[in-house]
Amino acid sequence: MIDIFFEIFQQGQISKVATQAKHASDRSLDSKYTLKDLEQRHEQLKLVTLAMWQMLKAHTGLTDNDLKKFIKEVDLSDGELDNRVDHVESGEKCSSCTHKIPVNSIRCLYCGAANGNHEILSRTGS
Repeated sequence: MIDIFFEIFQQGQISKVATQAKHASDRSLDSKYTLKDLEQRHEQLKLVTLAMWQMLKAHTGLTDNDLKKFIKEVDLSDGELDNRVDHVESGEKCSSCTHKIPVNSIRCLYCGAANGNHEILSRTGS
């Protein structure tokens, strides 16, 4: 009789673990698709950036050294030369997860929620 109860218990545990494994597999697949989407967006941004730079060079006479100078100035605009721009306004929080997010971000970096307060030109002096 105890064997029957133990068998039922084991089947329940196996079912529970199988469900957890399925959820983990689904999350992994979601992450894979999210990564592919981010890679595609990254490639598109590289293409657009390169095309814009080539057009600017052709029409303005700017050089690669000019670009390097401007990149350094923009990088230093947040106070650190670290190859990134980190403009997190104090009090600027995501409406979904409450993490602080940069004003110029279209989406929250943590949960992906849209940032209705983003201002793409907020720090460019425009």
